[in-house]
Amino acid sequence: MFTLRNILASNIKNIIRGIRVPEKMVILESDDWGSNRIASRDDFKNLVKAGILNDNSSTYDRCDTIARADDLEILFDILSSVKDKNGNSAIITPFFNVVNPDFDKIRESDYQVYHYETFIQTLEKIGEENGILNLWKEGIAKGLVIPAYHGREHLCVPLWMKYIRNDDKRVKEAFRHHFYAVPKVLGLTNMADAFRPSLYFDNEAQMKFNGTALVDGIRLITEILKTKISVFAPPNGISHLYFDKLLSENGIRLIHNTRRYEPDGKGSGVLAKRKTNEYNQKYYNRTCAFEPSYSNNALDICLHQIQGAFNWNKPAIISTHRVNYMGHISPSNRDKGIIQLQQLLKAIVKRWPDVVFASSNDYANILLNK
Repeated sequence: MFTLRNILASNIKNIIRGIRVPEKMVILESDDWGSNRIASRDDFKNLVKAGILNDNSSTYDRCDTIARADDLEILFDILSSVKDKNGNSAIITPFFNVVNPDFDKIRESDYQVYHYETFIQTLEKIGEENGILNLWKEGIAKGLVIPAYHGREHLCVPLWMKYIRNDDKRVKEAFRHHFYAVPKVLGLTNMADAFRPSLYFDNEAQMKFNGTALVDGIRLITEILKTKISVFAPPNGISHLYFDKLLSENGIRLIHNTRRYEPDGKGSGVLAKRKTNEYNQKYYNRTCAFEPSYSNNALDICLHQIQGAFNWNKPAIISTHRVNYMGHISPSNRDKGIIQLQQLLKAIVKRWPDVVFASSNDYANILLNK
């Protein structure tokens, strides 16, 4: 149930956040595309047997896997079926992690050298490529998809490799099943939990490695998808001005999270509040959430939050993670997410017939020209 307190909160945050826009604007932002969190059903079963995961693990650890062709086809059909006041289809901005660890090559190096593969190579290796690159390009060409950046991989490589080389039993066992996001690893700080925050660092060498990887990922996503990237969301909300400078030099103009944790290089960090920086970049926040995979009230919550944004002439920037639309491990998970997404989009255009669907790039252009 969406309470009066929730309604007040969704209004208050829009009073203090973001810029006013002349139209009712809806932006769907979705993280984690390209990463291969759970490689297969068999890997998940083996991770449960090993005691690393269990049947009550988070939805991410039970359902989140790399997008297959059928996932995209179903998603694109839903987006194209709903039009805004200008006759334009709904748009999703997928924030990409463009590579995954190449577990075979790392093992062949006796765990001494890190190797990666692009998300297309990951799909080819498991026999799931099925023209998916053409699907992505077709979605971009039709305006259904406007990609953004979420880091080269969703993995803090230096820390992960350190634990592998030190023969941490749980991390090594998870490696056998193509899994790196091991929860509650002994010695990891909350900032580095499950190795997921790719821009976390404990020292200068790790910081520089992460910076090189960050720039490399922009090169890769540009080459693979043949599109310009200008918006970035740091994995797990952890980043640093050092990385912002590199991002600026490589075309990133807008960064998600005005409140983020910045590592201090000593195993801890500080909460930083930012709206702009010396590199002429701006920061912004999402104002709504639509996560049907792990919320029984996702539709109602999101519609109330959209109303809160529109009450103050702010764009409704909706966070909706990839896991909601993935069906390889759990088809019922995708069915639930897709059905509710269609219900959400139809409810939006019915309740606000003057709405416009936009991308994060559109918002960047507005925000940076203010």
